[in-house]
Amino acid sequence: MTRPVVLALAALVCAGGCPNEHVFQVIDPCSSQTVAVAPVPVTNKSDILIVVDNSASMCEEQANLRNNFFLDGCAIDVNDPPSPADVTDEMLAGCGFVQALYAFDLDFRLGVITTDVGLCDNRTLQAGKAERACEGVEPDWGRRPQRGCLQAPADAERKYLQRGDADLDDKFAAILAGVKTYGSAIERGLDATQAFIDADTPHDECRTDRDDFLRDDAALVVIYLTDEDDCSHPATGAFGDETTTDTCDGFGDTLNQTWGDNATACYANKDQLTPVDDYVAALQQVKEGRVRVAVIAGGEPVADSDPVRYAAADCRIDAAGGPDTMCTAPRGQGGPFVLTSPASDCFGLDPSACCIADAGERYYQLAAGFDASVVRTDSICKDSYQQTMLDIAKLASIADVVSLGEAPASPLLIRVEVESAGTTTQPVRIDDDVGDPEAEGLSGWQYQAPTTIRFYGDAVPGAGQQVRVFFAAASAEECTE
Repeated sequence: MTRPVVLALAALVCAGGCPNEHVFQVIDPCSSQTVAVAPVPVTNKSDILIVVDNSASMCEEQANLRNNFFLDGCAIDVNDPPSPADVTDEMLAGCGFVQALYAFDLDFRLGVITTDVGLCDNRTLQAGKAERACEGVEPDWGRRPQRGCLQAPADAERKYLQRGDADLDDKFAAILAGVKTYGSAIERGLDATQAFIDADTPHDECRTDRDDFLRDDAALVVIYLTDEDDCSHPATGAFGDETTTDTCDGFGDTLNQTWGDNATACYANKDQLTPVDDYVAALQQVKEGRVRVAVIAGGEPVADSDPVRYAAADCRIDAAGGPDTMCTAPRGQGGPFVLTSPASDCFGLDPSACCIADAGERYYQLAAGFDASVVRTDSICKDSYQQTMLDIAKLASIADVVSLGEAPASPLLIRVEVESAGTTTQPVRIDDDVGDPEAEGLSGWQYQAPTTIRFYGDAVPGAGQQVRVFFAAASAEECTE
């Protein structure tokens, strides 16, 4: 007699990305033997956008970011990285951000924008003033385009970095060397992100930045690095538009009379800023929701606050997680409007031990608008961002989507397994008719016709874990007894 044969395809996917290919094992249930192996293209891709605060107080923080991008002595050879399944925390202990991306075999792009939404930086020619310079005066700095523009040296091959580029460390350092600290004291990181996503720029050289950088099949990872809170606001109302007199030619006073350069107004009038939920909604529309958010900012949650509020940062944090030494509360742009009380001067004791960073409350609120599995937050006050950047590399390397390559004959019979450290588990299946599992706070996997499996919540595989998807192929053949 004859009976139908079910060809079970086992889609083996490394969450950190298998070297060069995913592997589909074609299994004949009649013989229970593997009869073929066929490679398909890697789909573990992330476009990483770093939003850097380029105001005057960011010298040390930008250097910290740069110094932990690529570390000498790392056990990971970017030219011959190990299989992601073999990568351990011990191997990563001496590594920087980009080396971890290679270790997890991520197909990445990386670009940088700033928190300045004016036309250009260096408004008051501060690059030529010793008190504003991180590494010496730069009277020939000029005026460099901002407002969501990707930052890159004028002689760069392209305005972003990507896997496979030679000298990634030097190229990233060159990007930050072109950012520095000559930007606006009114930091609007969320507006800058929105301007980039919307390709809302007056600069011809930036009009194609978004389309050049973002790939349809890649996740978007947005990293915020700032020591101030976000001051994104409408162009109308109490704040007005401080960039109305902006210019990129010579000296230009870009701050209007409505509130001048008094950035403390951002803290005193938070209720008049653009609601953070607007930016959450806008980001969630990008990449069909495949967005991850990381925040490196000042502040810590205030105990028992509901909704959660954040106090300004205090002492610098050493490698052991404690304060470097005793210091008093900081005073940044927030002045008396930060939650520390009183907002005393940090320089009374040991200034090197103090972190002058206001609470990045609105950035943390943005992160809270996404599922916790796709968010990382950390303090800008850490002496070293190495572990922070390793954690973000793991975040960027999450493989939350598996492409089956072929439509299942019976979606109800799909089976998903996740293997980690030799232990295999079967995550919960989310009903196909649930429209937005993330919004409902669900964890598990969902079949999304015709050929996609997507993970949500706590079930999203971490870097180095393996995912196997078993299903009956629509092209099933027959076998006989």
